[in-house]
Amino acid sequence: MNRRSTQQDELVSRQMPAICLLSACFLLGAVVGSFFAAGLPASAGSYVDSYVQRLTVSTGAELFKSSFWPGFIMLSLVFFSGFGRLSVLVVPAVFLVRGFTMSLAITAFIRVYGFDGYIPAVLAEFCSGFVITACLLVLSLCSFSCSSSWLRRIGRRTGGVRMALDASYYLTAALCLTAVLLASLLYAYLMPPLARAALLIITG
Repeated sequence: MNRRSTQQDELVSRQMPAICLLSACFLLGAVVGSFFAAGLPASAGSYVDSYVQRLTVSTGAELFKSSFWPGFIMLSLVFFSGFGRLSVLVVPAVFLVRGFTMSLAITAFIRVYGFDGYIPAVLAEFCSGFVITACLLVLSLCSFSCSSSWLRRIGRRTGGVRMALDASYYLTAALCLTAVLLASLLYAYLMPPLARAALLIITG
């Protein structure tokens, strides 16, 4: 095993507790969102009706905003929490909310249209939701690393490591924001025809 493989294994082992924590928070939020949508059929129906209406009457710019702003807000919370101790509270909370909203959307469509409703729900989340979640995971791991570096004792060596980490942190945040931007554009211009076609299939 070469040095690069060893470093990668060490990096994965250091990040594994954080990955497990965030996965658990996401799954917990998903379970709560699923029970919420399944237990309140009126709320599920209202959610689906408003979502379908938004796809049919909203402009591309409005659909872009509805996808981009939630992702941007979550990325901002994760990013700024990396400069202090709040990352251990903010990041898990973000994944709880993310799991809840994604599960609520999918379960609501299934509650209204049966298992055929899984098709438009997954299409909706595929255009932006999965990309945003992946970006949140990547930035969250960097946020934890940045937060721990800020809490170390400042010294020559530590300061150099921290400066290098900060530079990579900014770059990662910029790349994640770009990915969310592109995913929101795809959602705005590809989702309406895809959703309408899927709804015609499951309702026709």
